[in-house]
Amino acid sequence: MEDFQVRTRVQIRVTRQELYDIVFPEKEMKPVLETLMRNYSGLFSFPVAVDEEFVSSRSGISVPHLRQILYKLSLDHIINYIPCDTSDIIFLLHPRLHPKDVDLQPQLYEMLRGMFHDRMQMMIDYVSEEDVCRSRFLLEYFGQTESADCGKCDVCRGRKSGSVASNGKRTGSDKVENDVSQLLDDIINLRLKGRYSMQDLVTGPWHLMLPPGWTEVLCRLVDEGKIPAPQENS
Repeated sequence: MEDFQVRTRVQIRVTRQELYDIVFPEKEMKPVLETLMRNYSGLFSFPVAVDEEFVSSRSGISVPHLRQILYKLSLDHIINYIPCDTSDIIFLLHPRLHPKDVDLQPQLYEMLRGMFHDRMQMMIDYVSEEDVCRSRFLLEYFGQTESADCGKCDVCRGRKSGSVASNGKRTGSDKVENDVSQLLDDIINLRLKGRYSMQDLVTGPWHLMLPPGWTEVLCRLVDEGKIPAPQENS
């Protein structure tokens, strides 16, 4: 608010006992302090807004004289005196606290703790996800719901190679790979007795039985030790 009338504020700096022991150099000082203490609370804790017209009438002195008295009391470090003024004022929506107080705001910290927990849980879900593309998972977290699988992350690669779905059931591609594995095991281990070459599988009568992509399944079976490696010459 611009051009706001700021009222005079006074705070007593000394204790009550010290105040009673002070010998005032001017007789008007004591009535002014008594009027302030009898009509305003909190003077010993923080600056309190006072009405100069009211205090001057109760003290029996003029407003200019009252201002002189308050100024001299501030020079003696008995009070803090903030004269009235016209100034711009900023109003805080949050209550202004005294320095000795602490505003914990439990509801705010509970909200922040909940947000932190949600972020941690999202990180756990990301690293443990077995069915959703990791790139699409991240994009959905940041609000982009329309996205396609990247085809490069471990989830996408696992889906292509026939990995087990997150619900424990094998997908259609898993069934095809399993059928190819059983067919290769029957051809190589049972019919060829483990002695074969790649030429036997490519040009022999077996190539009509093997579907596209069977070489990848063969390499995996050899790596797992379920089928012997092919020989250079059959």
